[in-house]
Amino acid sequence: MSSSIPVGLLVGWMLLLTFKHIIADFVLQTAWMAHGKDQKIGWALPLLVHCLIHLAVALVLILIFV
Repeated sequence: MSSSIPVGLLVGWMLLLTFKHIIADFVLQTAWMAHGKDQKIGWALPLLVHCLIHLAVALVLILIFV
């Protein structure tokens, strides 16, 4: 039985999302975000900013490739 979703398309999206994750986690994440997310108190703002960066990079890539 054949798949209704092209495997090449799925692989392409996975590579694109992996690239996005590397950019958002290693290039754009500041020390403030990285250390702030591990705090017992005051972790919410650094985590929120980090999540918004992931969202922004994802939206840019979606606008480019869709």
